Amino acid sequence: GPPAFMARDLFHHSEATPASDVYALGVCYFFLLTGRLPFNAATVPELIKQVMQEPVPSVKPDCPALPLEMAECLSQLLSKVPENRPRSGIEAVQLLQAVLGEVEDIETLLQ
Repeated sequence: GPPAFMARDLFHHSEATPASDVYALGVCYFFLLTGRLPFNAATVPELIKQVMQEPVPSVKPDCPALPLEMAECLSQLLSKVPENRPRSGIEAVQLLQAVLGEVEDIETLLQ
């Protein structure tokens, strides 16, 4: 995908994994909440440096009314450490639904 949606681990020449897809989902979530990307630079090398070295920016300045649970969920999706992210899209959906208080039976939804 576009570099702005790529997880830090992909810049280490690792293969894409479900966890790197979850990171991209987190970037989309961040964008939906704020109207901007978490990391944005004029060049790809600058973007890579930001993703590799800078902490993920907080959404609270853009969304002060955002519940802490939703901000924490976003932090998990955008974790720089792949092992700290949900391991799959299904786990990410479960996390998002739990935060929203609407946990549904994922197996039924998939069928």
